[in-house]
Amino acid sequence: GFDVSRLIPNIQAGLDDGGRYFQPTVITKDPVTGIRNMGMYRAMIAGKDKLAVNIRKEAHIGLHFDRAKKANIPFPVAIVMGAHPDIYISACTKLPAFRDELALAGALRNSPVDLVKCKAIDLEVPASASVVIEGEIPPPYEETREGPWPEYLKYMSLPAMRPVMQIKAITYRKHEFSYAVVAGTK
Repeated sequence: GFDVSRLIPNIQAGLDDGGRYFQPTVITKDPVTGIRNMGMYRAMIAGKDKLAVNIRKEAHIGLHFDRAKKANIPFPVAIVMGAHPDIYISACTKLPAFRDELALAGALRNSPVDLVKCKAIDLEVPASASVVIEGEIPPPYEETREGPWPEYLKYMSLPAMRPVMQIKAITYRKHEFSYAVVAGTK
């Protein structure tokens, strides 16, 4: 086994935070249409091989997750860190549902984003990523307490129950890196 908190750099932004976090781009796929989604959704370390993913019902990832739950199938999730800035910019953009944020990243760089297939799940991720954590949220869709976390509007999000992702594989470069934005509340 492995301990994700020892393998990959993570942060605790303040003393009031709910735990140690990654601030990744997160890639999922709609289990009905197969259309990919990429967004910025924080992930809190919930165990040596588990993450609590901030899946909100109103976000596109929430739509994907809801469809997986209705079908009672595992929900694959790729946590991507240390990619080119255009990946992060695209992940933060509120595109309409069923639009591919990785296509937007390609438009920003004026060439398609090179993708590679994940090792343990059926998703593709940017080949330039420094770190990829692959996993799935399997039935019965375990949840754990996630948060609080300092939000960019200068308030602390309240703790909430979030789905637990079981880590299946981690790939990283020899000199891995990642980005973190800490908004703070004080």
